[in-house]
Amino acid sequence: MGEVENDDKLKLFEKQTQQLEQELNKEVVKWEGIIKQCTDGIRGNIKTLPDVDSEITNYKQLVDSDIRKYSLMLYKDSASLKPLKKKRFEFYSTNYQIKVKNSSDIKPLIEADIAKIQYKIDLLDTHIGFLRDTSSNLKTLTYSYKNRLELLNILGLD
Repeated sequence: MGEVENDDKLKLFEKQTQQLEQELNKEVVKWEGIIKQCTDGIRGNIKTLPDVDSEITNYKQLVDSDIRKYSLMLYKDSASLKPLKKKRFEFYSTNYQIKVKNSSDIKPLIEADIAKIQYKIDLLDTHIGFLRDTSSNLKTLTYSYKNRLELLNILGLD
């Protein structure tokens, strides 16, 4: 009974991870579009520059909020990984059908058991890195906006 229940939990976890991966891929496309839109706005009409600046500020806040959200998810998953490793080590040391004598033999077994959880953690970590880069790009776009405005003032085109 317990093994069937664990298989169901594993299948559910795999499905949730696949859904998360699809959502994160959609988010990447969304943020790429936002960066392009902001870049085009800076190069666009002078009259819309203040609107572009406020949009950039708003998007920067949104990406920082996403970083926080996914960092918390990453922390939660990472925190659950340590007890699971301990539990699997104890299982392989005491209850496993084949006698495993040393920890170097147990380590690959544990790594195989936690591979799917580690994949989700790596997925979140990669996405957080992408969001941090996006945040940095938005900050750079703020400077680009200010530089374009200053150049227009110097040239008297405002």
